[in-house]
Amino acid sequence: MAKRNLAELKIPATSAFIPVAKRVATTLGGQLGLSLMDLDELAIALTQACDRLAYEMIRCFVDDFRPSIEPRTGHVSFRMVKHLAG
Repeated sequence: MAKRNLAELKIPATSAFIPVAKRVATTLGGQLGLSLMDLDELAIALTQACDRLAYEMIRCFVDDFRPSIEPRTGHVSFRMVKHLAG
């Protein structure tokens, strides 16, 4: 038996679609009666979850993964090292 109140949205797993996920989450949260503060926290949590998931996925494939910040410019770069077996 199909559920009538079930909706499913699939979006590509790329950072370009984080705003889409945030918009959907806040729209649904608004329909559920969340406050503006709760909606804002939901959007922040969603962005942090996506960032954390990306880091965890990278860590699955490399042995050393560290960010570094350029002091002059503030640009962030990541050091990724994979040790070869053998």
